Amino acid sequence: MNKHSRIPTSDKAAPGRLTVNLCTAVIIPAALLLVLTATTVGAQAEGNPSTDSRLQPGATLAPPVIKDLRIVITDVIAVSSTRDERREDTTVQVKVTLGAKILFGKDSAKLSPAARARIRDVSRDIRTARSSKVTIAGYTDDLGSTAHGLILSRQRAEAIRDALRPELGAGVTYTVQGFGEAHPIADNKTRSRRELNRRVAITYPVGGER
Repeated sequence: MNKHSRIPTSDKAAPGRLTVNLCTAVIIPAALLLVLTATTVGAQAEGNPSTDSRLQPGATLAPPVIKDLRIVITDVIAVSSTRDERREDTTVQVKVTLGAKILFGKDSAKLSPAARARIRDVSRDIRTARSSKVTIAGYTDDLGSTAHGLILSRQRAEAIRDALRPELGAGVTYTVQGFGEAHPIADNKTRSRRELNRRVAITYPVGGER
């Protein structure tokens, strides 16, 4: 046997290593068993469904929670569309989108005479629906600066609101928004498609919502 591979026979070194190894072998499984036991007992005490789903003696069920669930159905009823106007009727609202070309001059927020006649038609429909809330949103194409588009689109929406007010009278609240070039409905690559993006949308509720 090679002298370098002999097992030490010192009375001081060998028993010491043997004692440490035995303690380690005994302490680790004991600690693991203690953790597993505590976890299982704790889970049972808390009524963890994965360990015991039965109702414990003396326990009672929590009172039922009843929540008001309201489902709003927004099915489209009808859609009519031309080059300069689109109307979408759903079970909860009507949305009329008018092309800016029939409402305003180029880069202007001043309503044309033809626009006022069209707005009177829209106001008549709003009165028929007995709606007291009207939302008006203006949009532009991507020509010019973003800041200019936001200002112009809001000014045009405000012009529609000011035209509707005398037609609808008191008791109607208005929400006016200017989105500029955001939310296009067509790309802006051609003149005709940019015209589609220059628009004002008028939305009002129906079906009993006031």
